[in-house]
Amino acid sequence: MPKKKIKIEEFQFKDPRNQQELIFKIVPIDSLEVVEHQRKPSNYHVNHLISSIERVGFIVPLVVTLKNGKYLILDGQHRFLAAQKLGLLELPVIIVPQRLANLMMNFNIEKELNIREKSYVASNIYRQYLRENPTILETEPVLTDSIEHAYYMTLGIGYEKEEKLRGGMLESIMKKM
Repeated sequence: MPKKKIKIEEFQFKDPRNQQELIFKIVPIDSLEVVEHQRKPSNYHVNHLISSIERVGFIVPLVVTLKNGKYLILDGQHRFLAAQKLGLLELPVIIVPQRLANLMMNFNIEKELNIREKSYVASNIYRQYLRENPTILETEPVLTDSIEHAYYMTLGIGYEKEEKLRGGMLESIMKKM
């Protein structure tokens, strides 16, 4: 008698360090969205992942958080783009609590960001917090834990006004302030 496949909708578990509730789930690719303050994707990396997925399969889940009915990708933007190009319809995800979303952004980096990229991410994270809570203070722990250095927010605004801003020259001064 053939074995019957059991489809599990989701699997709940706790992370081994802090015992936070996490969920493993397979979701439709069209329910996924890249978080707005993610850095720009690398076409080279996407193409490399396409080749890898074709050989090995899609075995590393995306890390997402659920917000407004969409799964926001916190880790896995390049895998997501590769899966889109391959025409995959569903992807495995690990859903983390919303309160961890911005805290994870500083750790979601394959290579060291340059000062312009760090500033872009910092200013967008800050704006997101302001949209959610317009009275948040710059000294709130959730904000200071989410942004590597406060001066990156200032430089982010500067880069928006003047793309050729020489942030590297200003960084040493701003570190001292």
